[in-house]
Amino acid sequence: MRIISKFRDYYDTAMGYGIDKTIIYVRNEKEWEPKDTGDKIVLTDLIGKLEQIMPHGRFPGFDFHLYNILLGFCGKLYPLYIIEEEPITICPTIKGVVDSILLRLKSKKDKANFIERFINSKRDVFNIYRPDPIQNNLRKFENKVENTNAIPAFFLLKSPIFYWSNYNTIDIAGNVVKKAKTIYTNVCLKELNFQKIMNPYVALQELSMFIGGVLGNIEQPPQITDDKVLRDSKGFDNMSFKQKSPGKKANRAKNKANKRRSS
Repeated sequence: MRIISKFRDYYDTAMGYGIDKTIIYVRNEKEWEPKDTGDKIVLTDLIGKLEQIMPHGRFPGFDFHLYNILLGFCGKLYPLYIIEEEPITICPTIKGVVDSILLRLKSKKDKANFIERFINSKRDVFNIYRPDPIQNNLRKFENKVENTNAIPAFFLLKSPIFYWSNYNTIDIAGNVVKKAKTIYTNVCLKELNFQKIMNPYVALQELSMFIGGVLGNIEQPPQITDDKVLRDSKGFDNMSFKQKSPGKKANRAKNKANKRRSS
């Protein structure tokens, strides 16, 4: 699979082991805008139901806030977590959430208190509608995400990767990079620590199979792009349709032969 993109991702390194040039992935990150009410219904049916059960908010007794990411990758949904307090951390697993918070707590007493509340306390919950310990709420949410059929969303978005979060991502200058409750396609997985879930070789293989086998059957609308991207997407490069120079020696021999004929 050939990748045409303005940014690099972690699975790009696996391309050194060989690629299938017949499959092209134009990796342009962009905000998705629904064309009609039908488009909104498909995504509302998928994300709206999961949003209702997302465990998010302030950890009781601690100044840490948890937010959620739904990452669509090659036909499957993955739940990721954001710990808001500096340094803002994206955790791909529940264990990652626990480990990240324990690193922020200094005393052994605070760490033991957090573990006890996380595992056992039914009083300390994110959502009053689910009177369970935080650990149970997170696991129930992950099981629900794992059993969700997300294929219709991939067909609608015509993208092997999409992102949704209930958190505004802000850059150093204070500008909103990704708006909350908005879908973005073809995002950079390296920024989401997805490499902790899937190694680069498997990720590239999954992308190649999904784009070539699943999304390849969808009629893609024509894209307005610059000449270089269009050229690369058709399988050509900057040397296509150009004659290679024969070299100085060959040119000299040719010039001498022409002079002999003319004399």
